[in-house]
Amino acid sequence: MRIYLLTLVSFLTLANFSFSQLIISEYLEGTSNDKCIEIYNTTSSAINLSGYNIKIYFNGSASAGSTINLSGTINSCDVFVVCNSSATQAGGANQTSGSMTFNGDDAVGLYNGTTLLDLFGTIGQDPGTEWSGVSPGTADGGFTRNLNYCTGNTDTSTPGFPSFTSSNWTSVGIAGGNLGAHTSSCGACGSGNTITINAISSLSYNINCSTGANGTIDFSSTGTFNIGNNYVIELSDASGGFSSPIVIGTVTSTSNSLTGISFTIPPGTPSGTLYRIRVRSTDPAATSNDNGSDITITLSGTCQPPYMTSVLINSCNPTCNEGFNEIVFGNSGDYSFNVTASNFNFSYGSTSPGTNYTDVLVNNASTIVTLNDSAGCPGLFVDATGTTVPAGASWMLANTGICPEALNWSGLCGSGPIYVIFTNDSDWNTVGGNFANSTTSPNDIRYYQTSITATTGTTMTVDYTTDGTQYPNSDGVFATFNSTGGAATTYGDDNCNLTPVVLPVELIDFNGEISDYNQLYWATASERNASHFEIEVSNDGKTWESIGSVAAAGNSTDLNSYSLSHMYPTMSINYYRLTQYDLDGAYVTYSKIVSLDNREHAGELIGIYNTLGQKISGSEKGVQIHLYSDGTTKRIFKN
Repeated sequence: MRIYLLTLVSFLTLANFSFSQLIISEYLEGTSNDKCIEIYNTTSSAINLSGYNIKIYFNGSASAGSTINLSGTINSCDVFVVCNSSATQAGGANQTSGSMTFNGDDAVGLYNGTTLLDLFGTIGQDPGTEWSGVSPGTADGGFTRNLNYCTGNTDTSTPGFPSFTSSNWTSVGIAGGNLGAHTSSCGACGSGNTITINAISSLSYNINCSTGANGTIDFSSTGTFNIGNNYVIELSDASGGFSSPIVIGTVTSTSNSLTGISFTIPPGTPSGTLYRIRVRSTDPAATSNDNGSDITITLSGTCQPPYMTSVLINSCNPTCNEGFNEIVFGNSGDYSFNVTASNFNFSYGSTSPGTNYTDVLVNNASTIVTLNDSAGCPGLFVDATGTTVPAGASWMLANTGICPEALNWSGLCGSGPIYVIFTNDSDWNTVGGNFANSTTSPNDIRYYQTSITATTGTTMTVDYTTDGTQYPNSDGVFATFNSTGGAATTYGDDNCNLTPVVLPVELIDFNGEISDYNQLYWATASERNASHFEIEVSNDGKTWESIGSVAAAGNSTDLNSYSLSHMYPTMSINYYRLTQYDLDGAYVTYSKIVSLDNREHAGELIGIYNTLGQKISGSEKGVQIHLYSDGTTKRIFKN
């Protein structure tokens, strides 16, 4: 009977701690949003993470409070890091999510579909403030799995997280350990093969946005490597971390001694003094320590990150639901990027950074054909998901259910190729629409964010805002942005004739002066199919009326200057805005507002000065500053 009970206990132990392909190798519950989970692949093959997910169980709940679907690939004997979108470590993560949030008393499970692979904590158990098996406990702390702890914890019933012991886990503090790298003797990763870096040609490299820098590395290894094995040379991030290493060189070899192996520091790699290099093998998998000395990379010039150029806020949707035809346009800047859900992230909401709308990216070859047919210029649109968008290219983000027949695409001909990124994210509101187009609220600000990881491994984030009071509530309304993001630079209505990738007019100046009347003037550096300009005035910044129009040059690459006089302004602060109309009726209202103060002054005029502060006569031409006895001033332009 005793033998039977011992066998039963052994069977239960194996059932609760069965070997799994993927395990949780590091748990980080840091301050604020510093929440990350590192996953380790113990097998000899890369694993596609489609269908895998992380579930978080809050405060002893037996039901998951949030689920994060994973995407991408985790290489053999390598890690995959998932962090909160606002975590300090998010820039080096393989995937980020606003749902990656938990406290020290919550449970975190790693699943393949509905099959539990590994569990940190115990589902349905509330330990109080933290799991306390390893000091100092999991509240505001980080823990890494010991190299010989290879079994996934699938115990969902025993209270107190019994596998949380010092023989299985090591505390690495509130900032985490070597997040993005893990040493393990598990599965195929315990082969006994080792790699050692012996020398690097230089510890300093100068690059720019288009040209990288070359170097060589010497390394040796132990153990037997199979035919077809690749030694892969990897560069860390600027702080020395390998959560998202950049491959800078590779060589196919089974040798245990290699010298003078070439690598290239990619163009556009950010400047930094704490870079490191490591080498890993593919068959069998082994990873060296880093080179042991800091590497300095100096980037000359300013490289333009990928950014959003415009957004179609109010859908043109006579044949489909509102949300299907809300579209985002952008440019890749000085960087190329691979189109995957982990590399391309677009967020939107009433707070920053909002909800990620690109957790699921798909291909849509049939719609690409329809888009090109609709535009009438074959090859304009390219199905981008799973491909590489080159530097300096235009991209377009759209829902996979977009209705091409609702829009006129011909205005985009000549600006391609345009790489179309199709999203099938459940957060994208295909029925009611995503982007607010209300003009009723006085502070109707909406927040957008692009976070794109280039092929160099650099993740670049740009934030944008739109103001709903600045555009009419009609189909075809769009906003455009500078390459640096921030508030929208223009608002317009293209009447569902798409031309937002390239603005029809490049405005370089819009200002005004007070003389005997209010003089408005502006200039353009280029124009495309421009019909005319219209000046509107307002005394409250809300209600606008036209005071006149001026014909545009039409199509021009030269500097063109314009002016318009407001002969009878009200004796108050007059606000002016400029709108440019295309030949087809589409228009753009520029975001800059000019204000001129025409209020009567209660004080007596006591002096007239120029812009240098020198007293002048009232007949002197140019800008005059009138000083009154009540301390107020008035700026006047004298012809």
